[in-house]
Amino acid sequence: MANSFNLSPVDLFNCTNSSANIKEIIGTPTAFKGVGIVEQDVLDRATGEVSRKEVAYIVTKEGTAYGCISALMVEGVKNLIPLLEADASVADNYKMLVQKGESNAKREYIYFTLVSA
Repeated sequence: MANSFNLSPVDLFNCTNSSANIKEIIGTPTAFKGVGIVEQDVLDRATGEVSRKEVAYIVTKEGTAYGCISALMVEGVKNLIPLLEADASVADNYKMLVQKGESNAKREYIYFTLVSA
């Protein structure tokens, strides 16, 4: 089941079936129309194992869906949904700036901030 803001059933279908990698928009402020969290099976390409994970999705105003399993991205979208529900104009007045970092253990992580549109 999805937890989302301003995503239609078709948007959610596209998120889970044909989303682009969020890394494609790292460093580019991106206008978004909606966001969501979906729990789904995710394939680990390195091990071949499938596990159930929460996936964060962003749908741009152009309709492109981007997905990410980074824990910080998932938590950020979870925190953003109530903000958008309280004030939908946030999606019009801000863009999402997706960024990446590296932990002390040399693991990459993805997160975002909101920047003025």
